[in-house]
Amino acid sequence: MTKLEELLQEMEDRGVTVKEDARLPEPFCGLYLYHENKHTIVLRPRLSAPGKLCVLAEEVGHFETALGDMRTLPPALNHLQEKRALARAIERLVPLDALCTAVHR
Repeated sequence: MTKLEELLQEMEDRGVTVKEDARLPEPFCGLYLYHENKHTIVLRPRLSAPGKLCVLAEEVGHFETALGDMRTLPPALNHLQEKRALARAIERLVPLDALCTAVHR
């Protein structure tokens, strides 16, 4: 099972719907939505598998760390939410032990 397949399965297991939708407005490659107790991640359909994994991991970061509707937040808080989601994606895709192993080779 690939990392992408594992992450898709994890989201399914956690009750998050992941779907592709070509109507996703530019410049977005992915979007996390929470509405009426439903969690949804929307991805741009034409992403490569590695691109899809990266975008999905970042949107999962939003799912795990989001605090309210980012559209209504001041820019500083919006930036903080993006930074937190990206950090979570990096931790997921490049675990610390793997990074340490790579550095010490």
